[in-house]
This record gives sequence, structure tokens and C-alpha cells, in this order.
Amino acid sequence: MTDQAGQYFFVPIKRNVRERCLDHHVAAAADGSTTSATVVITDDLAFYRVERSAALAYLSEDFEGEVVGWTTQTNGSASATTWELGTPTVVGPPAANSGTNLYGTDLDAAYEDFTLGEGNKGITLLSPVINLAGDTFVTLEFAYFLDLAADEQGGGRINILDEQGGSFMSIEPLLTDSNIAPEEVVSGEWAKIGPIRLPQNVTDAIKIMIEFEFEFLSAESAEANGGGLHIDDIVVK
Repeated sequence: MTDQAGQYFFVPIKRNVRERCLDHHVAAAADGSTTSATVVITDDLAFYRVERSAALAYLSEDFEGEVVGWTTQTNGSASATTWELGTPTVVGPPAANSGTNLYGTDLDAAYEDFTLGEGNKGITLLSPVINLAGDTFVTLEFAYFLDLAADEQGGGRINILDEQGGSFMSIEPLLTDSNIAPEEVVSGEWAKIGPIRLPQNVTDAIKIMIEFEFEFLSAESAEANGGGLHIDDIVVK
């Protein structure tokens, strides 16, 4: 069976036709070559069926129900604007991208100028630590709502951190009104990024444990500030 990078093969195995399956998942090769795997069955007879399935998600978060492992940091910023979990009111999106909850830069007021802290770091939202288990084909996708002042020089940025919290690289350019990817919509509406594949040098260098950091930066603006950056429906697989 020809591989499709980023997918898995699901291999249910039975020792007889009435027995419950012994389930195995085998990752498809990233380069599209043929995948092989060895599964040891000690019985003389076994029944196999191979099915192609979507990649298993390392992280799937819509911020509904119990939200575990997400943290926020102001990084020394003197601004009162912080990342908040809940339902947006007053400014920002009229609703979450799905469900009722999201993470956003203040849910009941416009963001303030100068959210920069130490080392010109913005306020940040950090994902739980994700164990990639040596996978070299990993993708990220998420929905975001961007609501900036007309003359805002800041915006949003997505960084990859190692498990100690050290910054490794940014995987997207600064999200602003003037720097929008072709498949995305303009500021003031929900947009989607991805799925985008993590660069090979990231998975090779970090190998197993990473975090995603959503960073919001704002400068001084003469125009009225908006709701800032809101994030929802994050999938890493």
C-alpha cells in the first residue's frame, strides 16, 4: 500500500474470526515510501486487515470543558492586557470559532498599548508540553481572530519552544493586517492557519518534547485599539 505522509495505517489483528481485535497503529513514512512494520503473533493462525487512517492528534483543544496544561505569561509587561480563557464580550469576535470558549487577549476590553515586556517579548499563551515521540511529520492548525488598531505595528506570532521553555523558532510571520497569508481573511473575522508542517530542522533538533507559544505584541497607536488576538480549535498531529 502506498503511503501518504502524515497518515497512519490501522492494523486490527485476530487470532480467530470471533476474537476481539488486537489493534496496532503504524505511522506512514514521511517521504511517501512504502512502510513496513513487524508485529509478533505467537499463534499459528492470525487474521489481518490493513486500513489507512488519519494521523492521531498529539493535541486537540477547543477550550470547552476542562482545559489542562495551558499557561499564560506577561513577561514583565506593564500592560493590564493578559491572555484570558472564556467567552468574549464587548470587543473581539462575537463568539468563539466553535463552542463558547476561546483564549484571547482580554475578553471584556480592548487591548492596551505596549504589551511588550523583557527583551521586547509580548504577552504569551503556552500550550501543554507535547511529546512528539520522534515523529518527523508534524502539523499545526488553529483558528484565530485578529482585531487591531488601524495603525498598529504589532500583531501575533507563533513560536516553538523546547521542553525547558527555550525559544527555538517562529513558524509563522507576524500576523498583522498588512501581512496576511493568501488563504486567510482580513482582520476582524475568524481565519484559519494550517495545517502547516513543522520544519524538518525543528523535529530533528527537538526530537520529542515541544511547546507552542502564541505571542501578542502591541505598540503605541493613535487609533482606537481592538480586541487583539483570539485563538481557538488548535490541532497538532
